[in-house]
Amino acid sequence: MFKLRSVTGSLVKTVNFRNLISTEPSSLLFTRLVNCKSLNHFSTDSSLSKQPNVSKNKRNKETLFIDSNVQRILQKITGYNEERIFSNKPVSGYKPPKYLFLTDEELEITHKRALEEGKKNLQMPPVMEPWEDKDYILANEPEFSNFDYCNLVITDLSQGFTDRSRLIAVREPNGILRRARWDERYRMNQTYFPVPGRQVTIPKMFEPEHLEPVLNRFDYLFVLDRACIQFEPDDPRYIEIVTKTYDHINANKKFNLLRSTRHFGPMAFHLAFEGKIDALLQDMIKRELLDDAASLIQLYYIINPNEKRKPVDFSAANNIEIIKIYLSTECKERYLVETALRTYQEIMAAREDQPRMSGHG
Repeated sequence: MFKLRSVTGSLVKTVNFRNLISTEPSSLLFTRLVNCKSLNHFSTDSSLSKQPNVSKNKRNKETLFIDSNVQRILQKITGYNEERIFSNKPVSGYKPPKYLFLTDEELEITHKRALEEGKKNLQMPPVMEPWEDKDYILANEPEFSNFDYCNLVITDLSQGFTDRSRLIAVREPNGILRRARWDERYRMNQTYFPVPGRQVTIPKMFEPEHLEPVLNRFDYLFVLDRACIQFEPDDPRYIEIVTKTYDHINANKKFNLLRSTRHFGPMAFHLAFEGKIDALLQDMIKRELLDDAASLIQLYYIINPNEKRKPVDFSAANNIEIIKIYLSTECKERYLVETALRTYQEIMAAREDQPRMSGHG
């Protein structure tokens, strides 16, 4: 089953294609308008799937992000704070807590279930390259020129297709039949197969003049969670919004607001990819998270390979040695990180001396 959707400005016309063919005298013309032969070729064309928008000489974010070592590091440094993971969320329909009497065995089973649920809540949004629109012409038929004054969008509503593989084509007023662009696919999919919580029109909060005040209130989780619902992960608008949010967090050093959330890993990946880990590294040292600090440096080295860099054995070197190696070679904010590390070492030394002083007294 196809549906024809005609869109121009605020004008929207939707027509059931089967009914149109059977009831209109110009059914032959409409049949040719959708050009079934071209659409059949289009629906089986494997190139419909989006390809990463990267050159051969450019680092591929998608490939790097799904690397097993990168994923392991990101999951490790995200942390697992149950109070934060299972904290109350501002949602409608409040459900009161349930209190149960459990045996020790039942309590252990319940705790394991909660652990698995917590891990699901920490599943990171994918990091992808932005989609790239290239018009793919299916047919150019001038005889249909000026048939209508707006584009006709043809959408296959058959079951068994994903939003990315679904057949969607556009007949332009000049007679050209082409694949739908990504923003057109986005709107048609949301029209016929709506995602809960997603709007067809972009919410005002994502406009720059409205987004900035939200970020200045440090409502980062609200912005990132809402962006995940509204956009696909390779939507350029999504990438722009989350990048702006990560940079705002980095500038204000509010990293702890994302710890033990699904967004901490992508944020750390972004900072490592852009070579801006120093503020996060300083924060980890201040919080005495030296394992995480060493892992962050390892992540930076994986994402930014350098043939001139001296190899580092992360399994053999201790955390302080790894940080000092980074400090001496690639750190951009050396004074800040060095000061944080020196303060940490002084605190550790004072803690070691305290029991000896107490025993001596």
